[in-house]
Amino acid sequence: MPGLPEPVRRFAEQKNLTSATDGKTRLQIFRYLLRKKLLNTIPVDILKIIGPEAMHDREIVKLVVAQFGETISHASKDLRADKDLVLRAVKGSSGNGNYLVYASRELRDDPDVALAAVKSDGSALEHVSARLRNDRKIVSTAVKSSGWALRYASKQLRADRKIVLMAVKQIGVVLEFASQDLKKDIGVVQAAISSQDCGGSEAFEFAAKKLQRDPDLKKMLKDIEG
Repeated sequence: MPGLPEPVRRFAEQKNLTSATDGKTRLQIFRYLLRKKLLNTIPVDILKIIGPEAMHDREIVKLVVAQFGETISHASKDLRADKDLVLRAVKGSSGNGNYLVYASRELRDDPDVALAAVKSDGSALEHVSARLRNDRKIVSTAVKSSGWALRYASKQLRADRKIVLMAVKQIGVVLEFASQDLKKDIGVVQAAISSQDCGGSEAFEFAAKKLQRDPDLKKMLKDIEG
């Protein structure tokens, strides 16, 4: 069976399937290997390797997505609109949340799917619908996972002091994405420049000009940076 990975080819030989090249047989082979977890590695394009039929085969997609979430990118349009499959893809290892980008528009507007994605990776907020980027629970969860998520929050929530504080305490420079009013908030600016990650003068440049001239803040910055 030309074009198949070596482990699959060997399995085919053992099962006397070397002369069978039709899509149905390829599906049977991979379904067995995936059920038994006999493939040590799964390439992101495994659905293409198996053949066009695999992209529409829910069981095959379910099996590969459970082991490697990014394979959802090669599933059929219908299966990328399957809530269970997309949840399996975004819930996997840390960082899998960004696979939400491959989901249907409807699922990117689904609160359950969005929440699962941003729990895995806060930056997945970028791929959430505009409506849900204004959802306080989803945005708070995203920012808790990664301060960088603040840049994708709605204008309204970038003016939410609690959310902004959560973000700048992690990564000072995300003060850039806070509302103008919060850039004038001395407590928020203090939290940003005190951040261990991209704080100090990097964060201070995003404070309101008036606060950049504040002698107490300038002294605080000097103490932080030695």
